[in-house]
Amino acid sequence: MVEREDSGWGEPRPLLPCVNDMPHHWQISVATSVNLYFHSQRPQPDTSGVCVSRQVNGEYTEPEFLGFSGSTPYINPEENMIRFRLGDGSWSDPQSITGLYPGVGGLCPKPSPDGRVFIFLSHRIGTTNHF
Repeated sequence: MVEREDSGWGEPRPLLPCVNDMPHHWQISVATSVNLYFHSQRPQPDTSGVCVSRQVNGEYTEPEFLGFSGSTPYINPEENMIRFRLGDGSWSDPQSITGLYPGVGGLCPKPSPDGRVFIFLSHRIGTTNHF
């Protein structure tokens, strides 16, 4: 984690162990509220899916499993994109990008900084990809 300071960027520092010591986590989205959303797999309890770690008094809390899966859990800064926040605080079903482009699978969805372009890694379904 690096904080922006008046003179530039501060020194990098790790997040607290409650977030950093998780066995597997990826695709982190940072909301305007500075909550962290990411996918994680935990052996105890046996959960795999989207988690949130909220910032409280300048520190991140123990990640909370949100009850849904998703290998690329992008949530925009307002915490309402790809999955939409409902009036009761729960989340909608995910919005699939594969329906937009038949035969194309996608990972790592992100909008451009101005929000006008939707960017994602894509691959043709049923083909072998070599990187």
